Amino acid sequence: QLLLVPTAFSHHSTAEYDFSTVAEIEGELVSIDWRNPHVRFTVSVAGPNNEFEDWNIESGAVYLLERGGLDTSMFTPGMQIKVAGSPSRFRNAMQPTNILLPNSEEIQLFNSKGYRWNQDAVGGQLFNQEVDRSELGLFRVWSLDETSWGEYRNGSKIIADARFVNADDQSNPSYDSNPCEPQGMPGIMSNPLPIQFIDQGDYIDLQISSFSILRKVYLNNSNRSDSAQVSMYGVSTGSYSDGVLEIHTTQIDWPYIDDAGRPLSPNAEFFEKYTIAEGGNKLTYTQTISDPEVLVEPVTIGWSYIDIGEETIKPLFCEG
Repeated sequence: QLLLVPTAFSHHSTAEYDFSTVAEIEGELVSIDWRNPHVRFTVSVAGPNNEFEDWNIESGAVYLLERGGLDTSMFTPGMQIKVAGSPSRFRNAMQPTNILLPNSEEIQLFNSKGYRWNQDAVGGQLFNQEVDRSELGLFRVWSLDETSWGEYRNGSKIIADARFVNADDQSNPSYDSNPCEPQGMPGIMSNPLPIQFIDQGDYIDLQISSFSILRKVYLNNSNRSDSAQVSMYGVSTGSYSDGVLEIHTTQIDWPYIDDAGRPLSPNAEFFEKYTIAEGGNKLTYTQTISDPEVLVEPVTIGWSYIDIGEETIKPLFCEG
């Protein structure tokens, strides 16, 4: 049975999923596809006339599920499960928030808002135990602070606050993003995977887990940015002092402001700021998008990272 329950809060869909509605399905777990970019489950659900339909349950990257304490051994084809989450507007698919196992244990996934069926949770909330490595300053691996990302998802995402010069640009229903192709700026920064800063003297390497993308930030005393090539990530210059890294990015050869296909002009500029906070083991991030050809006024979004002791980042590539 499929139960649609309107929620008191609203999410903005960046693609096909309706985050203003919670769908609940119950059925047999047919298969598990534990690989990037999204872990997928197939669930066979009985329809109103006892015909069975397969539902495609699309969760997050393997890294996120494993950081939440989950692994494939928790899921066995043939088991009966319940799944709640945001349904697709177009097909039998869902982005899950909660899964109930046959033994009544409940899994809260990364974007869950809390328990749904009982209080016996078995994982899904990200490991957030901070370590003290403040002596490293900026130059280390930073992992997403889940609490701040929740605020980003629930109301501060680009389009939630943006006003477009052309009202038709507020949505692009014909856009079909490919999860196996990386986004350019600014979308590549809007993902919940780790990042790493590496001091290279007159520039800083910003390593992104997603697709192993490397951004170079040329510092003010460097002339190397003059020879930097225009790309989908733009040309970034910046300054770093007293625990604050400020980045200015221009010359972006990428036509979209987000993964829902809303437009970005070639003259867009991005202003990013990373600030070490709370004793040195938290990193706050803000990103301001200025694009007068597309946006009525600049839009700022932001979230935070923490240090949970990760030494290196594992690149995430699409595995099919």
